[in-house]
Amino acid sequence: MRLRMIILVLALLAVLSASSGGFLYYYSLKHAAFQQAQSHSDTRLELLSRQLNSYLSEHVKPVKVLSCMEEMNALLLSAEKLDVNPADRSYIEKSSHLPSGDVSIGNSGTDSAVDLSLEKPIDLPAGDVNIGKINYILDNFAHSLTLEVCYIMNRDGVTIASSNRNDHDSFVGKDFSFRPYFMNAISGIPSTYLALGTTTRQRGVYYSHPVYCYAEDNNFSGESARNNISARNKISALNKISVDSGKVHSPGNFVRNIYSSELVRDYVSSESAKVGQVCGVAVIKASVERIESRLFVGSEGILLVTDPNGVIFIANRREMRFMLLWKLDREQIEKINETRQFGDGPWLWTGFSFTGDNSVTDRNGKEYIYSDMALEGYEGWCMVHLRSLDEISRHLADPFIRIVGPVILVIAGFIAVSVFILYRKALQEILRRKKAENELRLSEARYRHIYHKTPVMLHSIDRDGCIIRVSDYWLEKMGYSRDEVIGRKLTDFYSVASKKYAEEVVFPVFFQTGFCEDVPYTYIAKNGRHIEIMLSCYGVRDDSGRVIRSLAVSVDVTEKNQAQHDLEKAREKLSCYSMDLEQQVEKRTDELRKVQDQLRKLSGSIMAAHENERRAVARELHDHLGQILTALKMDASWISRHLESRDQDAAERASRICGLIDDTIADVREMAFRLRPGVLDDLGLVDALEFLAREFEKRSDVSCRFRQVGEMVPDLDDTLATALYRIAQEALTNALKHSCATDILVTISFKEVFDHSQNFSEISEGKGIVDLYVEDNGSGFILHESREYHGLGLTGMKERANLVGGKLDIISTPGQGTRIVCRVMLKNETKKRREH
Repeated sequence: MRLRMIILVLALLAVLSASSGGFLYYYSLKHAAFQQAQSHSDTRLELLSRQLNSYLSEHVKPVKVLSCMEEMNALLLSAEKLDVNPADRSYIEKSSHLPSGDVSIGNSGTDSAVDLSLEKPIDLPAGDVNIGKINYILDNFAHSLTLEVCYIMNRDGVTIASSNRNDHDSFVGKDFSFRPYFMNAISGIPSTYLALGTTTRQRGVYYSHPVYCYAEDNNFSGESARNNISARNKISALNKISVDSGKVHSPGNFVRNIYSSELVRDYVSSESAKVGQVCGVAVIKASVERIESRLFVGSEGILLVTDPNGVIFIANRREMRFMLLWKLDREQIEKINETRQFGDGPWLWTGFSFTGDNSVTDRNGKEYIYSDMALEGYEGWCMVHLRSLDEISRHLADPFIRIVGPVILVIAGFIAVSVFILYRKALQEILRRKKAENELRLSEARYRHIYHKTPVMLHSIDRDGCIIRVSDYWLEKMGYSRDEVIGRKLTDFYSVASKKYAEEVVFPVFFQTGFCEDVPYTYIAKNGRHIEIMLSCYGVRDDSGRVIRSLAVSVDVTEKNQAQHDLEKAREKLSCYSMDLEQQVEKRTDELRKVQDQLRKLSGSIMAAHENERRAVARELHDHLGQILTALKMDASWISRHLESRDQDAAERASRICGLIDDTIADVREMAFRLRPGVLDDLGLVDALEFLAREFEKRSDVSCRFRQVGEMVPDLDDTLATALYRIAQEALTNALKHSCATDILVTISFKEVFDHSQNFSEISEGKGIVDLYVEDNGSGFILHESREYHGLGLTGMKERANLVGGKLDIISTPGQGTRIVCRVMLKNETKKRREH
């Protein structure tokens, strides 16, 4: 039974695969057919559009020729001078040299050449118009060019001559001034217009051209006038010869002679022909039925020509003429009625609407492929092609069935043969399985042997947690016999904690996932000994995927856990000792830090007090003692001047007293400067360092230069400026005493970083760095071996740098001089930049 089901399923899969393949093939073929139809529609539409443009433009030159003929000019001039209506029948009969009806033409076998070399102009007298000749010309134009009608309109839009004058729907006397083609032509603009005739109710293409009148009193002069008169006279002579001579001219030959005449083309194209007033309009109406029958009949699908509003003017389906391709509102329909271009309606909607870029549906839900192309020269007009998707599918389905039918039969035969082959293969598979089952029994026997004899604790339980199999090693470790264990719950041999953990956590997860690894349990042996094990288990599933039994391996980790427990205790003791030691070290470190802070504060206080005392002493020396000495000098000078005439020796002694007083004043000033330079308080650090370098060079005869690099140093607080000054002063003193230097360079630099969140006229300290360099070319020394390094000189400089939050670096190499660098980061205060 199972074999038959397998074969049936395979057969169904084969049929399904073949059907799916056929469907995909048909779908791709259908998609390709739609794309090909779209491409074909676009190509066909482009070709038809070119042909339609050619048809619509073929009568542009003939109407231009008609408007330039002398007879039209004379007709319109005569009507204006006599102030009569040339459309009046009595006027036509009165002024005609030939009958107003048909024109009699003599017989002649062939056309002969016409002599156009006339020297004397041929003029038509005003008021004496040969209306028969004009009708003859219009008739020949209409007949030879297969036109519906040719007619002449005066400047009021009234038809005064027409080729359909004898028909019941004659244009003669009708007012067409409302037509756009007349409005454009009377304004001097030739026009082509597609519309439904208001009189004939026939569709047509209207070609209009202005007729320019050349009265005798027009002011022509020069060569242009002579050329114009000559061309007009020759055209008139050609017309007279064609009509009045005894030769026979067929209508086609007559118009072709005029249209192909080089004289007419010269006259039409000459600039002199454009001079004059528009006195009328020549119009040619060509039938749309002729264009429709030639281009649209027999086309696949629906072929339409629509105006800008979607009104169908030309169609290969008669019932769709003058219908609306798209749905319009009432206001748009009223505008169409106002133009009277396509009659009075009714304007029914075809039911087409867009469903995509290139697809439309009608009111019945039938889908069409949509293509359109604009007509060149007709703004808003376009040619539309609609092709039904059902028609394309029908054209595709018939050959598909003819081709695919035999293929399906072949596939069915192939499936039958495949089923037979599969049946044979199934029999072979059954024999192979029987052989495999025998081998499986042997393998199972070997597995049991290995299972029981492996020196590992192995057991298996069912879904109820009862033991169904245990290994001999498991029984040996636990001290039970096989009969005492089989059928009992595994958790009966667990400790209380392990039993709770297994039943609440491990078993639910295991019977859901079928796997667990390294689960710690505690077994209780028959003799009461606790055995700690690490259990890993794998689940055996049935056909439905449900775990039905387990295969578990238990590893005795009692000794390992005991060793690990002892190690943890040792680690805990070590951790306690380490934490106690760290606390003691941290405590001592805090105490040392506090002592250092106190020493630093004390040192800072001492230095601040020292500086204050120096400032006070210097001020006292400068202000009090200096004033006293100055007063003594003034008194001594007075005594010297008064004793010069009385006691020369006393005067000289008084002069020596003045000298001693001057020396004392200089010494006092120098002492005051050394104690506290006033320039540091008055002018700032940069000027104080520059003054220090000059004074040092004067006192020591050692070259000492000062420079400032980088950006301008801002005004610093008194503590920082004093510290940097004393460091530079101490460095110069050390260089003079110990290095035997001949050149010393003092450099100060400042680098600032602007905080863009603040005003650019300020700098944010903490982002500015002040560097002080004192370099000499002396003997240098080894830093750590110098006794001076342990003295007050370098240590004092370092202490001053630390007190202001800076860092002092001493770089020295024997024989290469010494360099002292002090770098200070400005404190978190904002100071104004010094003005230049």
